[in-house]
Amino acid sequence: MLPSSITAAIQWATLRSAPERLHGVQLRNHTADVVLLAEAKCGTKVVFLIEHKSHPDPDLANQVLRYAVHLRHSDHGKQPPPFVIATVLQHGNPGSTGPLPTASTSLPLVAMQPSCPFEVDDLRTANEQAIFTRALTPQAKLTLLCLRFLPRASADEVSDMLRRWGLLLQAVDLQGHRDAVAAFTWYAVAVTEAEPKDLETTLSDILQRKGNEIMSTLERYYNNGVAAGKAEGLAEGKAEGKAEGKAEGERNGLSGAITRVLTKRFGPLSEAQIARLRTAEPSQLDRWADRILDATSIDDALAN
Repeated sequence: MLPSSITAAIQWATLRSAPERLHGVQLRNHTADVVLLAEAKCGTKVVFLIEHKSHPDPDLANQVLRYAVHLRHSDHGKQPPPFVIATVLQHGNPGSTGPLPTASTSLPLVAMQPSCPFEVDDLRTANEQAIFTRALTPQAKLTLLCLRFLPRASADEVSDMLRRWGLLLQAVDLQGHRDAVAAFTWYAVAVTEAEPKDLETTLSDILQRKGNEIMSTLERYYNNGVAAGKAEGLAEGKAEGKAEGKAEGERNGLSGAITRVLTKRFGPLSEAQIARLRTAEPSQLDRWADRILDATSIDDALAN
């Protein structure tokens, strides 16, 4: 993604996950997606800020700038502030192919405003072959494939996709990353209507492992977060044999998952906020779920 002049200035063998102290209090509150650290050949540290977006975000330029400021001014002792390199992975609706939102350039005053440039990896128009041919590990390729294609896949398409990605799944599994395989499958359950049992059968065929062995790992992911709420809703709907039972169960599960994530990020919710979540329509819950990780407060997350 980066220009050759930038890549040539970095000692890539030093690339590593950034220690938690690098984030600073405010950055933790904003929950940056990934922060990595490396050494520049000139001796100064380089911080890589990696964000991902599943939908257009008009505040993206300001968000990247806030993160960059916090990263440069974290506690680095007597060392000079690090260079910050920001990148954004964009995926989501393929029909939304316009450029990512940045600061407006229509006014002369814009030139005087603070900004942080960032590189964009836009997956919205990428096909499977383009991702397959990238110089990435099997696990990284699977991650991009899942983000790009699963959210818009039908239940039948999910199994077909996993079979097409079978060689990648096998490679990840053979490398001992079985939790990663389970995480990919959990993501498929969370964002599509695919049934866990159907995915169990598909993975059993691909990986040549017993279905119960696969499910024992998958259930650790499936029984947490939004996927757990979704499973409860489906189970309730089937048990009652009523569409409204299924819808109500799904709504309760999703509102409970949103409540858990908000509580973990910002602390306990008020009674009014909890009641609002419990009575919200599914479309409203979906909007809140989409913005939950980018929000800076409970009120921000639950804004109309």
